[in-house]
Amino acid sequence: MTKIVVYYSKYGYTEKYANWIADTLACPCVPLDQVSQIDFSKIKTLILGSSLYAGTMKGSKLLDEHLDKNLIAFSVGLRSPSEAYFTEIIENNFSKEVRDKVHFYQFQGGMNFKELSFIHRLLMRGIKKFTFDKVPVAERDEQFTKMLDCYYESFDFSDRSTIQPLIEQVDTL
Repeated sequence: MTKIVVYYSKYGYTEKYANWIADTLACPCVPLDQVSQIDFSKIKTLILGSSLYAGTMKGSKLLDEHLDKNLIAFSVGLRSPSEAYFTEIIENNFSKEVRDKVHFYQFQGGMNFKELSFIHRLLMRGIKKFTFDKVPVAERDEQFTKMLDCYYESFDFSDRSTIQPLIEQVDTL
């Protein structure tokens, strides 16, 4: 086994991407809470996936522990992956040593508001009110508008085809 995908997923979107990546690469896919069962001496490429919660990626310390590997990290969040805030997420979650070595990817997930915990529903209401609702209408793209329209219900922007650049990166390592 030379490649492995390790992930943390609270509501299933990161797990979906992790499974798509592992399936495409024909490698194991392991939840972060089972990382102690992995023999990292046989791993050459470590792919870490995490949901974004208030700009935080769980499991980021795992990359610090394995700087001798080819490292790739991906996060899954509500916002479009092209947005500049992703740079801030990387800087806030990873040391300079990791940032210089790791290839980062951002994928867009979704939300089923009714399945969120009470705390997460409260947090998401606040994010909508104090962040998303303040985006000027002229700056809202179609996907952003669609998300706002069904914010208190559910939406899913996950797309298997968006993993292709990550897969191509793994193939070059």
